[in-house]
Amino acid sequence: MSGGGVSINALPKISLHDHLDGGLRPQTIIELAEAIGLDLPSTDADVLREWFVDQSSAGSLVEYLKTFDVTCAVMQTRDGLFRVAKEYVEDLAADGVIYGEVRWAPEQHLARGLTLDEAVEAVQDGLEAGIEHVESQGKTIRTGQLITAMRHADRSLEIAELAVKYRFDGVVGFDIAGAEAGFPASNHQAAFDLLAREFMPTTVHAGEADGLDSIRSALFDGRALRLGHGVRLAEDVTIERQDDDNTFVTLGPVAQWVRDREVTLEVSPSSNLQTGAIAAWGE
Repeated sequence: MSGGGVSINALPKISLHDHLDGGLRPQTIIELAEAIGLDLPSTDADVLREWFVDQSSAGSLVEYLKTFDVTCAVMQTRDGLFRVAKEYVEDLAADGVIYGEVRWAPEQHLARGLTLDEAVEAVQDGLEAGIEHVESQGKTIRTGQLITAMRHADRSLEIAELAVKYRFDGVVGFDIAGAEAGFPASNHQAAFDLLAREFMPTTVHAGEADGLDSIRSALFDGRALRLGHGVRLAEDVTIERQDDDNTFVTLGPVAQWVRDREVTLEVSPSSNLQTGAIAAWGE
């Protein structure tokens, strides 16, 4: 796609909301699975790609997250994490990204004996190898890890300490992710208090599969500087009237807070359509 002779692919971009375990190459999954004896829905790359597309379009965040069972399963070794991180950088650069933050949950990658530290270091080594490869092709890219705690688990304080430990070795912030409804940011108060004391930036998945209360908790309890998705903030925006050129709205207190403090919404339209968080235009 291009306009006026300018390739959109070539335009410099920044990627702020990207899950490391959500963008593996199908062939990589197949090869890593073979190395550990993992059965897959298919060992044909094209068929496997279509399987992921179909599973990701179930219209439910819970069902959507089940696809990560496959990707996480092949990311339980240093070699697996290294390769996925390296290819992540290469694929971003191919899309014209010049700065990419990648989020992932180290606690989800310990099944084959890695420690939390070893997992973080494997990913960082992979990212740096990817950067070196990109630079060898005459391009430039920078990356940062967003260390993520699972909101349904009880390791968030430990993961927050991990993020702080590696803040000068590739880690740029902290996140919580996973099933949102029923697992507010307030469940992880000790972690967020530690991060605030250490002046460690936080972004929180909120307003995707749950409503304004989840966003409130992310902002108040999590001190979130950014919101992962945040699409249900629209529930705090009232359209008063429209004319041919303008739409006039009233912001509720949460939306006003987000606007006044310039809290970034990490909007992910394709993901939100797949999980049913938003409807397609015209529906």
